[in-house]
Amino acid sequence: MCKILLAGYYGFNNIGDEAILEMFLKILEKKVDKKNIRILTADPDKTEKKFNIKGIDRYSFVKVNKAIKEADVVLVGGGSLLQDVTSKKSIYYYLYIIYISKLLNKKIALLSQGIGPINGKINKIVASKVLKKVDYISVRDKNSLEELRKIGLDKKDIMLAADPVINYKSNFKSKNKNRINIGFSLREWQESNIINLINRLISSFDEKKYEFTFIPFHYDEDVRILENVNCNGRNCNIIRDRKRIDEVYEIISNLDLMVGVRLHSLIFAAAAKIPVIGISYDPKVENFLKSIGEKNIFHINDINEKELYNEIIHKLESKNLDTLKIEELKVTEKNNINIIDELIKGCSNG
Repeated sequence: MCKILLAGYYGFNNIGDEAILEMFLKILEKKVDKKNIRILTADPDKTEKKFNIKGIDRYSFVKVNKAIKEADVVLVGGGSLLQDVTSKKSIYYYLYIIYISKLLNKKIALLSQGIGPINGKINKIVASKVLKKVDYISVRDKNSLEELRKIGLDKKDIMLAADPVINYKSNFKSKNKNRINIGFSLREWQESNIINLINRLISSFDEKKYEFTFIPFHYDEDVRILENVNCNGRNCNIIRDRKRIDEVYEIISNLDLMVGVRLHSLIFAAAAKIPVIGISYDPKVENFLKSIGEKNIFHINDINEKELYNEIIHKLESKNLDTLKIEELKVTEKNNINIIDELIKGCSNG
């Protein structure tokens, strides 16, 4: 039986990355026994309790190296792991995982990766050399494919596989609503005045007709910024407690519109076929929005309040969402399943 190690941005109280982990586990648990899966995580106890799968402390390189040595297959699953914009530590951490895995002759795949931007010259050289050793790569968007080509990876077998959360499903009951419910997923970013802008924006809506739901995705960071939301007498639901992944999905599924800065607020909404308006702080947000046919994309440091208000009204009236493009994205998950099948097959044959 194959022993599998999963690596990603897990255990950081980020709903999006935990949802990615949950989706990969749903695939793996159909193919291997849970006792043969290990997860690199920032919070081993919490991860193990949540998923009933052994967590490995990602900060202990002794334990990380041991987990790689004991694994047959290493899967680096989802997220924007290979980039040097937010931190140079991220790209070197995951390149280390890949390098050690191949040094120990392990099979390894990158799944649904958002690649780049990789700006540092040395980072590009190192990334190119290490990534060429990977057995399989799937990327979540065409821009990530271009980033790989820029650093010298032009493999024809690099596949497109959307973020697995696009296929998230949950049994939930739709709630009866008296008002139009607009959701917001916000985050701090550089010198952005996003909260002040949203506070003013809310004041423009009829308090009898609309309500607003604020959802934290990276719990510790987002709850802090939501303390500054001023509902100006409007009906607001500001979520401050930690929610399960399925609870967040249910909340979003009952919205009329999602206005999101956090990438996975938009992916959850698209999965639930809720119209979206994206506010980009990172190319990954734009890349996803373009992949589902969204053309009017706002940038967090350059938002015109009136234009955003008009776009919200337009979206609510038109309920415009390209469901065909979303379904096309959902189908690409099969590429990850095929990769996993090949790796497991090779493991059992070895």
